Amino acid sequence: MKKNIGNGMALYPTPVIVVGAMAGGKPTWTLVAHIGIPAHDMAMVSLAKAHYINREIKENRVLSINVVDESWLDKAAATGAVSGNKTDKSELLGYTVGETGAPLATDAKLTMECTVADVYETPAFENFMVKVNNTFADESILNEKGDKPDFDKFKPVLFEMPGYTYLKTGDTIGKCMSFGKKSMKDILERDRSGELVSCDDPEYYKIKAVICKAKRLTQQLNTQVLEEEEIRRLFSELTGQKVEDDFTLWTPFYTDFGANIRVGKNVFINHACTFMDRGGITLGDDVFIGPKVCLITENHGLEPSLRRTLTSKPIHIECGVWIGAGAIVLPGVTVGENAVIGAGSVVTHDVPANTVAAGNPAKVIKKI
Repeated sequence: MKKNIGNGMALYPTPVIVVGAMAGGKPTWTLVAHIGIPAHDMAMVSLAKAHYINREIKENRVLSINVVDESWLDKAAATGAVSGNKTDKSELLGYTVGETGAPLATDAKLTMECTVADVYETPAFENFMVKVNNTFADESILNEKGDKPDFDKFKPVLFEMPGYTYLKTGDTIGKCMSFGKKSMKDILERDRSGELVSCDDPEYYKIKAVICKAKRLTQQLNTQVLEEEEIRRLFSELTGQKVEDDFTLWTPFYTDFGANIRVGKNVFINHACTFMDRGGITLGDDVFIGPKVCLITENHGLEPSLRRTLTSKPIHIECGVWIGAGAIVLPGVTVGENAVIGAGSVVTHDVPANTVAAGNPAKVIKKI
């Protein structure tokens, strides 16, 4: 049975950091244990309004976040033991000056150089919303690739408020994506259904296997002189669905996946088309695809930190549609029966049946 213990903050422990800023040409430092992550490239540093360093941060609009581990905890703690308003803290830590002008503590194995984007005030705190400009990590704490901290090697100190004690991070339990697999959909199903999928996902090897198969089969399609029957055979192997004898494909043909393409009867695909089909591409009967048409079901995250992730939305091309040369159809679009898409158009929204749409972005210009 749970007991109500009041309205106290229960999200401790939190990482201990030393915030650095310049004051009159010299560094000043303070110990902080209130830090948040509002975005992948931003942090929130919360400082009590009484801190001397706040004034310098607001004036210069830059600061450093120096993550504390046990190797320099004594020095770090000293920065929070006295007020910068009364004591010169510039000699407490060795430092270098970063590109923005913020002091970077040389003892810290992990340091972020930041610029202030905004300040949000509460009755007792000033909360500095900062953008991370540069992150510096000692090579001894990096992973095998050398591009990220390895927290099995680096053990940041944590602070827990109720007991005013320091802790440190423990052992790795496991990769987060490996938990709950029994209740989690297969990555191919998640990918097809539009969920966010990262190439760092533990199951990504399943997607990669399909991509490698697509590369092999499209290379066979595009580098040989083939009879139509052999083209249909290779396309059927690519998609996993036997196409009709009236299906026509003029090579070269490009796809990054292939397994999620479905075509109806009497479909014609002209040369140099690109189908990016992880979200699913469906062509109805009697569809005519002009040369160099791109059907794109996939999109990357807008934030830089999400560029290695992908979401997909299906494209449906209904019966009797004609898509003109060089047109691009983007994720999630349905083109209605008998519609015509003008050459070079960029189709960002659904197109009604029995209409002609053209332009960038494509708009209906007439009815058929």
